[in-house]
Amino acid sequence: MEQDSTGSFLQTHRPILLFVAAWAAVNVFQAWWLSLDPDEAYYWAYAHRLDWGYFDHPPMVALLARLGIDWCPGALGVRLGNIGVHVGTIFLFWKYLGQPAAGPSFRTWASLCLGLPFLHLYGIVATPDGPLLFFTVWYLYLLQQFAERPDGKRALLLGAVMAALLYSKYHGVLVIFFTLCAHWRLWKDPRCWLACAFGALLFLPHLVWQYQHDFPSFRYHLKGRDDPYEWTFTWTYLMNQCLLFSPFLFPLFIRALGGLRQQGTAKVLVIGFWAFFLYSTTKGHVEPQWTAVLSFPLALVAFEYSKGRPRYAQWLRRAGLATFACIALARMLLMLPIPGLKHPFQPKQWPDALATFAGGSPVVFENSYRDASEYAFYTGQPPYTFTDVFYRPSQYDIWDGEKRLHGQRVLVLIQTGGLPCPACDTLRLPGKTRLAIWADSLQVAQKVRLSAPDFPDTLRAGAEISFSLSLFNPYPHAIDPKKGNMPLRVELVFLKKGQVEELVPVEVSDREAIWPAGRQTVLKARFTVPRLQRGQYQMVLGIGTGYLPPGWNSLPETVHYLPDSIKR
Repeated sequence: MEQDSTGSFLQTHRPILLFVAAWAAVNVFQAWWLSLDPDEAYYWAYAHRLDWGYFDHPPMVALLARLGIDWCPGALGVRLGNIGVHVGTIFLFWKYLGQPAAGPSFRTWASLCLGLPFLHLYGIVATPDGPLLFFTVWYLYLLQQFAERPDGKRALLLGAVMAALLYSKYHGVLVIFFTLCAHWRLWKDPRCWLACAFGALLFLPHLVWQYQHDFPSFRYHLKGRDDPYEWTFTWTYLMNQCLLFSPFLFPLFIRALGGLRQQGTAKVLVIGFWAFFLYSTTKGHVEPQWTAVLSFPLALVAFEYSKGRPRYAQWLRRAGLATFACIALARMLLMLPIPGLKHPFQPKQWPDALATFAGGSPVVFENSYRDASEYAFYTGQPPYTFTDVFYRPSQYDIWDGEKRLHGQRVLVLIQTGGLPCPACDTLRLPGKTRLAIWADSLQVAQKVRLSAPDFPDTLRAGAEISFSLSLFNPYPHAIDPKKGNMPLRVELVFLKKGQVEELVPVEVSDREAIWPAGRQTVLKARFTVPRLQRGQYQMVLGIGTGYLPPGWNSLPETVHYLPDSIKR
């Protein structure tokens, strides 16, 4: 009896099982074959230090990578958890559409899956968008069931998936908001509020992590979103939507959106997402992958519209297969050693060459969490970075691994094309060129906090400004700012709209003093106000190491600058 039941299940589900198995097999092979993208190496570094949050993203991508590397070594291990989630995504989408059986409906469904570019990309590459797609489909499936038959168990499960959406990527909040707008009648049901409250409770550990670290993710993602408007922001955004959802399928998606009169959940989600990010183009550039989550809602709208319209369904299948042919060709080209074809999944030779040059000494990468992550992944050496005011912080600026480098002989790699470094040598590695300098006794001061409580809020060009410089050394080691061939210095950084305008040296009177471990020191400091354009600036105090630019060692303060000097 049990064998009959199993045989009946396999016979009934044979098309979907064969489809998913073939898709998974291809993805596993390609994930094993292709080298890691630099961002994937970064998430691999996440996975070795699991936490409730990270500087750039919530922790789901790290958890999936950790599940994979515990089973498999190499690139496949980093991607294995994401591949497993992707298989679940395809299967859930099939169930959400009513489990279309063999025939025209199944072929339409399969053509849609094969023709969605983001499904191919996130079925291989380990990124936060992979779990976001999975939990989006699961959330839509549960929300549909909850809307039809709301009860306590469904509410709790829906809340858990809401939390998982947010743990995957912050875009999940838009998915939840727009879908609940489509189901506004549920707001009157206490069980809907139970689902939201339970999801918020499960997401609370991440919010606590953000609070403990001064909300680094929110500061980063919301910073700089008020750039002067450029029409290219909007034009590029619109063109990206057409290209990334397939030029063949996109017109058919638009036709379905306009043709379906009923404002379903998927349609509201698509329109809401597109409108939100269209408005965001007035504030700055919108990354193409930010709307990747619409892949399934668009496919759902097209599938629903195809019912009873055989001609439209036929065009949908043709467009999906035409897109799949282009994607299949691109995926094959990624695996072939074609001269001149450069992509982020190419084999990496430079990490081993750099490790050989370093001869076992630690390597510090200036302004490149990506290089540091790749170097660590391919060589097994710990990753270290220096982040200065010309670059944005990363998770490495939260971790405290750099304190192990204090007083050591370290190889420092500097981005070419930056500030002059006359003592640096040009290091040519396979596929990468960097400036390099040996620090004979590195003085680690990246997390030293600076402040100037009596700093004036109005500055005039040419004025001599004296102020008290408060310095807190959180490290377990004392810092000698004058020691070694890369001594430390304090600089003022003037920024306009997030861009560095001027670096100004600060003269510290008792610079010879040692900065004691775990203590605060008050020093006397002065500088000469440079010539800038009249207006308002952000001022940051930073510590520079040798030829490296200063880092972010203080919170930004607003100052008003006047070009005329003080008359005495």
